[in-house]
Formats: sequence, structure tokens, C-alpha cells
Amino acid sequence: MPCVIGCLDRTHVKVLSPGGEQERSFVNRKHQHTIIVQATCDHKGRFSSINAAWPGSCHDAHVFRVSELCRHMEENHQDYQRGVLLGDSVYPCRPFLMTPYLNPVTDAEVRFNTAHTGIRNLIERVFGMWKRKFHVLHSEIRMKPAKCSKVIVVCAILYNLALLWKEPDVVDVVVDEQPAADTYTGQMDGRGVRAHIASAYFS
Repeated sequence: MPCVIGCLDRTHVKVLSPGGEQERSFVNRKHQHTIIVQATCDHKGRFSSINAAWPGSCHDAHVFRVSELCRHMEENHQDYQRGVLLGDSVYPCRPFLMTPYLNPVTDAEVRFNTAHTGIRNLIERVFGMWKRKFHVLHSEIRMKPAKCSKVIVVCAILYNLALLWKEPDVVDVVVDEQPAADTYTGQMDGRGVRAHIASAYFS
């Protein structure tokens, strides 16, 4: 998969019910009070961005659409050779955000999906290792939402430092090197870019 600069996903962290008018907004589809954590990681399994500011009832695509990460990608990475993120099908396919084909038809599309899934699973593994390392993320954080958000972000920073310092109990994550990108001159929309990548690298 060419030009991948990160994998995007989200997870939920349980929090104490804030009560009052805010209470319902923190209830997710599993009827738990949570904060949505949207994050990206790099090829070494380190967090490269994290957003822990939205209550659990918000839609994942909306959280991404209004994020600083999305704004940065829109302004700086509309050309896929400058880097793309990999996200699952809850996100819209954009020139800088590659999502899998919902109904792959050609062999190239099937292989694209296989490669996409194999790489994007990295962020899911990172979430798992992160939550195992910081048990407060498994249980309910018993603080006000604003403080919960700070705890979550600090845990991500400490996780990165643990990787940097080679602290024990963190499994090393290795991803194969990516192929170099070729030139794309077609229409700059998500589906066009995805079709080009599937054709150029997976046919």
C-alpha cells in the first residue's frame, strides 16, 4: 500500500456519568457512558495524533470531519503521493483517507482490501496494548469529562514514551516497508484515488 502515513480508528473509554443535561450525550450505542477516542498511529505503533474530546454518542465520521487532523489533511495532503491515512468503512473515502471497498468486484479491489485490512489492523492492536498497559482505560474513569480527556491524552503520551524507552510489556509492532508512489493525474476525489491505487498496485 503506497504512501501510508498512518492508520485511523476510534475506541471508547468508559467515564463516570456527568449527570445533568450532558448525561445523555455520553451514552453510546452499548448504553455505556464513554468518551470517543479517535487516534492515528504510525508504522511503529506510536500514536501520531489523538482526540479525546467528544462524548460517546457522537458519530465517528463527524468526530473526524471536525477534527484538526482532518483540517490539516485537507490543507496539506489532497495529493495522495503526499500521504494517506487508512480508515475503516465508517469513514468517508477521501483523497487523503483510504477506506476499503464495501463490495469489491475485481481481483485488484479484493487484494486492495486484503492489504488495507492487514495494515489498518495495526491501530486496533495499538489500542489493545495501550489499554493493557494503562488499566484505568479499561475501567470507568471517575472524573469529570474534561479531566477524563486529559487522562486519556496523557496515557497516549506515556505509551509513546514507553515505546521510545523500550519499557517492558509492550509488544514490538513491525510493518513491511511501503512501495514508492507513482504519479496520479486523475480527478482528486477519494474513490478516484482508491481506484488508481487498486489498479496500480494490486492488479
